[in-house]
Amino acid sequence: MTAPGPEWIGSLIAAHPSLFREGSLFEFAVGEGWKGILTDLCAALEGLCRTDLMVVQVKEKFGGLRFYIQWDQLSPEDGQEAAGDRVDELIRAAEAKAWDTCESCGAPGETKRMSTLCPACRARFQREQAAFDQDEADLVDADSYVAASIARDLRAAREQAGLTLDQLAHLVDRPEALVRAVEQGETETSLEYVDAVLRACAIGG
Repeated sequence: MTAPGPEWIGSLIAAHPSLFREGSLFEFAVGEGWKGILTDLCAALEGLCRTDLMVVQVKEKFGGLRFYIQWDQLSPEDGQEAAGDRVDELIRAAEAKAWDTCESCGAPGETKRMSTLCPACRARFQREQAAFDQDEADLVDADSYVAASIARDLRAAREQAGLTLDQLAHLVDRPEALVRAVEQGETETSLEYVDAVLRACAIGG
């Protein structure tokens, strides 16, 4: 089986081959903070000596751990109902423990805003998100600056050529409203349009 994700996930899968079988697992996406919980759970499940257990998905959902398995359907005649109940108990207990464990570092955590984190990790993630948001805002500001610069240059070229908006619109074969919007920085433009305006202004000059 090709281990998905970080190295610790690959190590966990390799340590429990009876639970993680070739082609059975289609998602394993949780933070390393829950590594201990999952290690204990897998060891406990293997300790039941059931050959029909197979993990199919491990993920975080709404801040909680979700651990999904497949197993053979047991009937009362099998005499293994108690074993099946024990599987459910182990999984539910692990999922319950995850609600109080930071998914990032494993310290005691609290579930807020659909994530379970300790105060330190939550503060770090908030700082990282704030920095990301600022980077996004800076990109928007840069785009606005470029658009404003192009608008000023095009307006200056038209005025230097002594052309009115209507005359320039006729020369570049564009609606006057578009020419005005570009000069006011209210709409995006293309290099093709910029080139057409500069050529028209050279003719006009």
